[in-house]
Amino acid sequence: MIGVSLSLVPEGLQVTITLSLALSAVYLARKNVLIIQLSSIHSLGSIIVICTDKTGTITQNEMMVEKIWVPEKTFNLTGEGYNPKGEIFYKNEKITTIFDILELTRLGECCIANANSSISPSEDKNKIHWQTKGDTTDAACLVLGLKMGLSTEDMNLKYPKLKIYPFDYHRKLFTSTHKYNNNRTKIFTKGAVESILSK
Repeated sequence: MIGVSLSLVPEGLQVTITLSLALSAVYLARKNVLIIQLSSIHSLGSIIVICTDKTGTITQNEMMVEKIWVPEKTFNLTGEGYNPKGEIFYKNEKITTIFDILELTRLGECCIANANSSISPSEDKNKIHWQTKGDTTDAACLVLGLKMGLSTEDMNLKYPKLKIYPFDYHRKLFTSTHKYNNNRTKIFTKGAVESILSK
């Protein structure tokens, strides 16, 4: 055994390593794993589980809200990526105005008020693609608000922003306060589920 090992160095070492990596690549290919560079097999050697984000985010760099859950109701949304055109359905019936549904109105206002992002059509007129600046999750929430018929301009007029409490790892919340009906204040907040429910 020692003699075989010694005979591999240095002439046969490269061939042996290449063969080993190639066989590993073939094995992973049978498991539907795509390998572009053989050298990446070496770093994969000790990995047991690979966690990845959902396909649309990786392949298209886009996110979109597809479902809304509120107490005792589930709404489905149509559309594509950051394009603000889409429709909302409840039990296969199209919602024509969200203002009849208090939960949707409040959710849409919160999405617009707390969106640290903006969207704009692609500069390339041949592509129907929307670009985003800022946080991609916020962009998806902003698009949700726009699909509901709300706008950032209307929100700024209706609820002028007073103060922002940025997200931090202790609170796990992002909060903004807005002026509402003269001396009243309206608070919009988003964050981790456990932090929201505890409030």
